[in-house]
Amino acid sequence: MAGEARGKDLGFLAIGNKVEVTLKTQNSAKFSGLVYTYDKTSNLAVFEEGGIKEPNLRIVNTAAIKSVKLLEEATGEHLGPPQFNQGLVAGRYNQEFERLRNESKEIGQDVSHEAQILFDALAKTYPCAWQGQSILVLGEVKVNPPYTSECVTALPSASESAIAQVKKVVRIPVVSVDWFSFLL
Repeated sequence: MAGEARGKDLGFLAIGNKVEVTLKTQNSAKFSGLVYTYDKTSNLAVFEEGGIKEPNLRIVNTAAIKSVKLLEEATGEHLGPPQFNQGLVAGRYNQEFERLRNESKEIGQDVSHEAQILFDALAKTYPCAWQGQSILVLGEVKVNPPYTSECVTALPSASESAIAQVKKVVRIPVVSVDWFSFLL
C-alpha cells in the first residue's frame, strides 16, 4: 500500500513504516528510512536511515515535514534499537577518557590560583607537568613556590638557555582576573 500525506496529516509515521520524507527547505530535501519513533507531544520523529551495518538516526521536527510518502508498511516485527559498532564506541570512549586524564594532569593540587595561571602560561609554549606544588618545565627546569624567577631551579641536565627562557616567562606578572568584580 503506497500513499502520501501532506501538511499536518502525518498518519504514515507509524513505527516500522518505510517512508520517504520531503522537508520544508528551499530545495525540498528528501530522504527515506524506517520510522523509528514518533512523539506527538514534542513534535519529533526519528527515522532510521542506512543499512543494518551502518544505521543513522535522523531526528526531525515534524513542523519541518512537507510531506510523507509511504513506501512500505511495517511488517509488525519488533525493530529494537539499531546495532552500533561497539569497537568504534569503545575507541571514542577511550580517546575521550585519555584526553580528560591528560587535562586533569594539568591541574595542580593544593596550588594557588596564580600558580595555576603561571602553569597554563608556561604550558602554552613548553611541555610542563606538576611535581607536587612545583612546576617541571621541559623536564629539566623546576619552578618552586612562590613561583618567582628566584625560585627557578635547574636539574643537572638543564641548559642555560632553557633556564633563561623559563625565568623570562616567570618574570611576567601573573594577572589574576576577579570575575566577580564584573558582576557588581
